[in-house]
Amino acid sequence: WIGGTWYMRAGPGMYCRPVLNPPIYFDTNTTQLANPVVPLPAVGSGGLEVIDQQKNESSGQEFILLNGLDHDICTQLPDIMYEEDPPVFGQTPDGMWLQFDPRYDVEENTAENPLRDGGGTRTLISNGLAQCSNVRRNVFNEHGCILSREPTTCKGTSDNLFIPIGLNAENIVAIHEITGTYPYAVMNLPLGGDDNAPIVSPCIKGTKTRWEILPENECVQTDMDTQTYNVLSSVLRQTQDDNSFVRDIVFPSNGASCSADYADSLEEVSMILGNQCFKRVHPEHLSVFDLTLCTREENPCTLDLSNGDHPVKSPLDNDGNAFFDYQGQDNVFWDDQLSRLTKIGRLGDTIMFKDLPNNMRLAKVANRFNDKTSQGQSYVVVCGSRNEVANDPSLGDFGFEIIEHFQNVDINPAAHRESVFFMIALEARDQLRQLMAWQLSQLFAIVPLVLTGGWDHTENFLNYYDIFVRHGFGNFVNILREVTFNPLMAENLTFQDSKSGSYLFETTGSYTHADENYARELMQLFTIGVFLLNDDGTKMLNENGEPIPTFSNDEVMSFARVFTGFVQSQPRGNFEENDSSWNAIDELIVDPIYHDKFPKHDLTGGYIGDGYPLCVDLPSRTFLRKGATYRLLGDSPRPHAFIDEGTPMNDGPARVFELGENSRLREILCNSVNGSCQFQMT
Repeated sequence: WIGGTWYMRAGPGMYCRPVLNPPIYFDTNTTQLANPVVPLPAVGSGGLEVIDQQKNESSGQEFILLNGLDHDICTQLPDIMYEEDPPVFGQTPDGMWLQFDPRYDVEENTAENPLRDGGGTRTLISNGLAQCSNVRRNVFNEHGCILSREPTTCKGTSDNLFIPIGLNAENIVAIHEITGTYPYAVMNLPLGGDDNAPIVSPCIKGTKTRWEILPENECVQTDMDTQTYNVLSSVLRQTQDDNSFVRDIVFPSNGASCSADYADSLEEVSMILGNQCFKRVHPEHLSVFDLTLCTREENPCTLDLSNGDHPVKSPLDNDGNAFFDYQGQDNVFWDDQLSRLTKIGRLGDTIMFKDLPNNMRLAKVANRFNDKTSQGQSYVVVCGSRNEVANDPSLGDFGFEIIEHFQNVDINPAAHRESVFFMIALEARDQLRQLMAWQLSQLFAIVPLVLTGGWDHTENFLNYYDIFVRHGFGNFVNILREVTFNPLMAENLTFQDSKSGSYLFETTGSYTHADENYARELMQLFTIGVFLLNDDGTKMLNENGEPIPTFSNDEVMSFARVFTGFVQSQPRGNFEENDSSWNAIDELIVDPIYHDKFPKHDLTGGYIGDGYPLCVDLPSRTFLRKGATYRLLGDSPRPHAFIDEGTPMNDGPARVFELGENSRLREILCNSVNGSCQFQMT
């Protein structure tokens, strides 16, 4: 509207500044428009209505077309409006001009009524702009999942998780071009670190070292005695590491050792074995890291920016170079930055799509590396998400708009969720339930300002708050379960992406404990408190008259290992954040690769899971006994409720068999209606 505000950035690194809209006058006889003018019905005719009565034509009044137009001009307009497309104007019978304002159209995709094609049709007609909206099946939505046979059904991200991606220079550049992130193979790190710390000998038992593989003529064999040479060459040859660029070894704790003269003093080493040279390098030499953090304007990585070109942006942006050369960055303290950077793997490794950082795990990346289409597959299980309803423009001013850098937001984005909350709190008929939800939300509090999108997002916070509305009169255990699997709580109390100590030791050689934040707060704040209590609420005392603690730090460390491996579901479409690297709506999934695989003791001297039967305790042919449960997987043999590195067909004792036409089990699973199978989920 005239005098309304929009934002403009004059150049890179400059602040956004508000600019007022100038008046623009249209004359149908002289104005040349890129698109034909759409004839609109009169305001108040039942076809074109005012959205917000508190606004007028000079303050940004908006109108809603309640019924689609059936006019020849519509065939001349694009089906989907993109940001760079010319605007579309309409005119009412009284001569008022209006500009079409494209909005994000959200479809109903609830757990009870999921989209039958998983959003595949919209993905196709938008040329991938709209992401697949098929939600990963989990314990919270599987009751409503359906089997879709639509030709455009979108499989979603479940099968994308195991797409192999080779970490080579070509693929690193491709990921950068698709996502705008900055993955690099880092090279020429100083062996002793930035502070030139003493270099540990590779002969010390248990020490992990990295060796770059070079042609024989690019190295000079380091002087050493025969014993040391034989021991090191044996370790290099016997390792299972098949990377073609580097080789990681751990010097054995038992067996042969280097000679006394070299056991502690050997530092920079080159070993010639056959026609190859193995040169000892920094433990992260040629590791692939996400250096996107280092491209921020505030220069959090303290890079040397004195040469003009940005040292992180320039290699990929200007030269298509997938290597970040550390040389010349004397003021960069790599070891200090390492904990803030996400390691993807090593140059030459093959990783799975699920191992990419969140900001690279996009549908477009999966499509780039997938050798089969995500549409056109028959018998696909599609699932929805609780409360994922369609936006209804007839309801007026209250509706969701996609967050996209001030483009479609006419009020402070931070006020959206507060507006919805207060509207419901004041007008909802179930006031007691709303009161219970408010009280519970204060117990399980999260801090928006420390969360990704905490300032300008609405739907993810309302989705979290709905946990307490849904279970205000229910079982407290259900609240704990949903809060634990909610991505906002996982980010707020920092257990998202927590990895087990065994995984970190096996992959990095470091001794690290699991994140203890949520485990401690779960006991201290959310459930049992700090001290044991009597029935009357007074503290229970020991023989010395001292309060008895409910838990110690040993229990915190044990429970922290329970909450390892919790990672976000893959990004998808049909909610507020349409094209993002993260998903703060859908429940977390547990990645068994990151999850701690060892027993965890409980608060009573036993172990978590005591009392549950073991697989070896089950009787033979359990799958044919009364009470056996079968789960529909569609056309994929991979279970969808958890991540499994191998398909069941190739995973040890699993067996796949075909049911005969006269099988009673086949008849039950088919659930035939009028001669056609209507498969149920279980």
